[in-house]
Formats: sequence, C-alpha cells, structure tokens
Amino acid sequence: MDPAHSPVAIDNGVHDDGSRKDLIYLPALISVGACFVIAVIYVASLYVWNSKHDRDHPSTIKRRFFSVSVVMLVAPVFVIGLTSEAVLKRYTMWQIMGFRADGLFTATFVPLLLTMVLFLGPLSVQLTSGVWRIYSEPMYWVNAVRNLVWLRNHLVAPLSEEFTFRACMVPLLLQTFRPSVAMLITPLLFGLAHLHHIKERLQGGRPLQEVLIVSFFQFFYTTIFGIYSSYLFVRSGHFIAPFIVHAFCNHMGFPDIQEVQSQTDHKKYLFIASYILGLVGWITLLPTLTTPECQISATTMEWKLNSYELIKKIDAPHYHVLSSDQCVVIQDLLPAGSFHFLVLSRKDIESVYQLRPEDIPLLQHMHEKGLEATKQTGLPAERFDLGYHLGPSQRRLHLHVVSKDYHSPHLRDKFRWNAFHTDFFLKTEG
Repeated sequence: MDPAHSPVAIDNGVHDDGSRKDLIYLPALISVGACFVIAVIYVASLYVWNSKHDRDHPSTIKRRFFSVSVVMLVAPVFVIGLTSEAVLKRYTMWQIMGFRADGLFTATFVPLLLTMVLFLGPLSVQLTSGVWRIYSEPMYWVNAVRNLVWLRNHLVAPLSEEFTFRACMVPLLLQTFRPSVAMLITPLLFGLAHLHHIKERLQGGRPLQEVLIVSFFQFFYTTIFGIYSSYLFVRSGHFIAPFIVHAFCNHMGFPDIQEVQSQTDHKKYLFIASYILGLVGWITLLPTLTTPECQISATTMEWKLNSYELIKKIDAPHYHVLSSDQCVVIQDLLPAGSFHFLVLSRKDIESVYQLRPEDIPLLQHMHEKGLEATKQTGLPAERFDLGYHLGPSQRRLHLHVVSKDYHSPHLRDKFRWNAFHTDFFLKTEG
C-alpha cells in the first residue's frame, strides 16, 4: 500500500503559488507521545496480574488474553480522539485503521505469498523432513486450536500486536510524518515492547549476559519485522496484510541454521541455495508486488467484476459528501489527485453516450454540485478539473472533480495517468 492507500497518509497540501506543501494534522509530540503511551499500556497490561507462573502457563495465557483484549478496546480511543476532523470527513475510523472490503483478497494473499518466498529455505527444509505431512492431518489442527500456546502465537499475539502497533499507531503518525518516517517509528516501539522478556528470562534463572544477548537480538529482529509489517500496512491500506504475515512468521519461527548445517553436503548446499534464492526473490519482488499499480490493478479488477458499484452508492447515504434530488457526490475510491470527487446522476444514464438534449439541465446541475464540493477542500475552484470519461468502467453517468496537482500514486499506472491527460477525459466548462 502506497501512502495514499492509507487514508490518513495525506501529505497533499498546495501552496498559494500552486506548489505542494505537507499538511501536518498532529504535532509530533502528540502523535509520537500517544503511540508511546499506547505501547506502555500494551506492555503494562501483561503484568497487571500477580502470578508466579511463567508466560506459557495456562492461567497466565488466559489472563493476558483478557488484558490485550482490553487494550484493543482502549487503543482506538486515541485514534478517534486525536485524528483530525479534516481526515474524518473524508474517511471512516475503520478505513483509517485498515478495515475495508475493497482490495481485501489482494491484501491477504499477496503479502502472504511474498513472505513465503522469503521463507523458501525453511519451507524447503520442512518439505524434505516430512513436517508438511503433519499439516495434512485433521487432528493436528484440532489439537492446535485447543492449545493455548498455539492460539497465542498464531492468533491472539498477531491480532493484538498488529491492531495496536499498526492499525492504531500508524494512522496517528501519518498525520505528522511522511510514510517513510512513520514506518520507522512504530517498529522501534514494537521492538522496545519485546524487551519486557528480559524480566521473564531473569526470573527463569538464566545468566544476565545470556539474557541481554538474547533480548537485544530479539529487539533487532522484531524491529526489522516491524518495519516490514508497517510497510505492508501502509502499502496495502489493510490490517489483514500485516496480521496474516505476522501469524505466518510466528508459525515458521526464526530460521534454524543449525539444521541446515547438520545435513549432508548435497542437501546442505541445496538448502543454502534455497535460502539465498528466497532472500533474493523477496528483495526483487517486494517493490514489484507492493507497488500501487499491482494493488490498483487488482482492486480495479474487483470493481469491474461488479460494474454497478456506483449505483449502489447512490442509495447509501453514508458515502455521500453532498446530495440533491438529481445527483450525489462521493469520494473517488482511487483518487487521481489530492482531492477527487465523483458526482453521480440519480437518473438512469449509463454514460455520456446515452445523453439526450433534455439532459442538459442535469449536466449543469451536476457541474454546480461539483463546484460546491470543491469548497470543502479550501482550494479555489480553478484548481480543479471537471470532466467525464469517454469509456468509463463503472455504470452510471458520473462527473470527475479532481484537483489539478494530480498528486497520487494511482497515476503511476500509465492507463490511469492517460485517463486524465488525454482526450479520453472530456473536460467541462459549466
């Protein structure tokens, strides 16, 4: 998910001279401070219980399940309370936190497949050792869901951590920092949050030096994973992306290099090659499979499967920015600029090719509503292009009202760019 896929990644202001500026909705002290408080609350919730048992004891796990569930109720309060009204006018809280239906299939499976490429080496070892046969046994899964440790590692921990550190923290930081900066702050808090294991390891009687080495190594790789997870969240705009990857990584664990070294020379070199191939493949595919073009093409495909999507939104008031008896105004799902509205005709007209002379008053009214929508942005009307596509993919006549900065990652796709910069886009003058 490119920054613009995340609803609150809005660095799209425009100076009076037409040049871009970055809008800061939250001061850094507030956004970073709120994220720090959320992280402290999360870690503190794990230790509110007075228990002598270790972290894997059933009573400890159950109590911590309850604790993190409470945190998942508390953390969104920060998002609701601190998110700018300007952002909330454009997106719902659920969209801001990465819970939305469009592009869900892609956001689920592309990050998972990408991460499986990274784990090509460990997966190859499992395949040859016969571990995969266990996964085909129904009783393995029956026993797994009855095991509290398994549920913690595969469900509750990924769910609560990604919800807290990604879905709640990243939207706050994106209102202050550029995505590249925001994607580095939350991983640091995520890594620091895992240092609480120092206490548990010391209580287990392990030597201080060993505890420090293990704990800081854990801080290192959890921070690296946090960067990857935040990257997926910002690029896809979906909570499901980091959650499914987190669960998979917890399942795989840290690669067992010793197992590779214990193999015969023939197998050892094959496994080493698969480790290298997986890493190189992941590095190569990461920017490709997470580009806006990849995400957009998949999302656009989903929209084309149902070309009546706009018609549905005419009768869904929660989507409406403006409404009249002749048309409604909504936000474009794939904005071509900093601001992008669609004015939808209530009259059943599929496209400009079905227009008749008697529809001229309707077109004039739609144009007026489009200009009215621009007033909500704080920019003058002359900073917007208004027009119709000559070959729209969606059924129902709709007028595009898009800011002339055309600042959007969606336009990195050549087709999308040409859709607004050729004769394919028929501009109106009122």
